[in-house]
Amino acid sequence: MFEAACNSLHKRYTSSLTRFTSYQHVPADEQRVPAHLPLRNIQQLQKHRLQQHLPFDLFAQSYDKIIVDLHNDLRRLESSSNMRKLKWDSQLYKLARSWAEECINSYGHPYRKEIPYSFISQNIFIDSVPSSYLENDENLESFYSKNLISKKSKTLVTNAIYEWYGEKRFYDGENRKCKLEQGCNSYFRIVRSNSTRVGCAHNFCANIFGSARRNQLIVICNYNFGTMDDSDETSAPYLKGVPCSLCNPAEICDDQLCS
Repeated sequence: MFEAACNSLHKRYTSSLTRFTSYQHVPADEQRVPAHLPLRNIQQLQKHRLQQHLPFDLFAQSYDKIIVDLHNDLRRLESSSNMRKLKWDSQLYKLARSWAEECINSYGHPYRKEIPYSFISQNIFIDSVPSSYLENDENLESFYSKNLISKKSKTLVTNAIYEWYGEKRFYDGENRKCKLEQGCNSYFRIVRSNSTRVGCAHNFCANIFGSARRNQLIVICNYNFGTMDDSDETSAPYLKGVPCSLCNPAEICDDQLCS
């Protein structure tokens, strides 16, 4: 029943988009590099973006509803008594955007004097741009400039969210923790009941610092609760029960989510 519900969501969010199925996802142990490595890794794409003045803020305007709705639909599937409704956060988006521009294969944030929240957790997805997406002799710069806001890139971003949520298969619901052999931090971050804000961004990188792969998509989502890459799975991300039965007194029930 749960798989049917999840498949129905996936179909709904991708039915109007061009889909691809050849995942070449970078394993989690390849997605991290030591934090002390230099942050500046200027790429040709970044120079191209600056030269062309590509309107990055259009991403937030075009994608925020899709990203927030998909997150909340997945959160509803958990049948949680204290699950809060996520809303888009422009500050978390700007942090994600700046970090995605670095094309670095690691969790992190650009240097900021002020971080909007005391705790921020982060999901990162890196995947190859399917060769079928490139037309004839088109290079990645051309693809990037044409597809910053497009059905193709929307599909890539929603696939990233499903990839993170797919770690649910590594979650031991009976004991309320991740299985020892595999982590499920990405899943935890999507369904953590205390999170109320999300901001996501993506970038197309000719090269990723910390990875030998080329022509990669990087998707980053920041959440306003939790930590970067430590043991997120040390406690249950939410409480099972009748939806909204444990909302805070000041909250209302908005379609099975506390708001």
